[in-house]
Amino acid sequence: PALSTPPARLPAIAPRPVDCIAIGASTGGIPALHALFAALAADIGAPILITQHLPSGFMPFLADQLTQSCGRTVQVARNGQSLNPGDIVLASGEAHLALRRIGSNVRIAFDTGQNHGPYFPAVDPMLESVAACYGEGAVAVILSGMGRDGLIGCTAIAQAGGYVLAQDSASSTVWGMPGAVARAQLARHCLPADQIGQAINKMSGTMAGAAL
Repeated sequence: PALSTPPARLPAIAPRPVDCIAIGASTGGIPALHALFAALAADIGAPILITQHLPSGFMPFLADQLTQSCGRTVQVARNGQSLNPGDIVLASGEAHLALRRIGSNVRIAFDTGQNHGPYFPAVDPMLESVAACYGEGAVAVILSGMGRDGLIGCTAIAQAGGYVLAQDSASSTVWGMPGAVARAQLARHCLPADQIGQAINKMSGTMAGAAL
């Protein structure tokens, strides 16, 4: 059963650190990503990571689609590249998207391990590494998708003091991944994808979120 219905307005969300945003999605996730980015303020400076369950050959096309829809460049991840403020990076599909921090420098570190379930790329290794690198400044977002990928990673985010948001049942094509996170009581809020974008605006204190 659904744990939430789309609210008439956003719940009260206090400002908090937003140092890295990590988004996981599968079936139904692409339209949800477009809705989220359409609502997300352009001046949010936190780097954004995206893992969408797709074969590697589709990733450049998805990156181009998201670039057009959000007006910001979306890159397909390259192993070893530095992660800088404002970057939007999409898992390549050749490996799981993960991070490694050395001092103040955070870099993409491809994870080719096969122990993250049936999905490649998987959401869990991305979220676990974001939790390790950013702690309470990590924000995890779980969008529509079947299965439970993201549950382990969201547990790590929550344990590190970060913030977890999940897409609600009513707006999800498949309420598997977000539903698993919600049932584990890891999600602070379950919202439609566009309202997740608005919630992040409010947390980060952007002008787009200040009026909501």
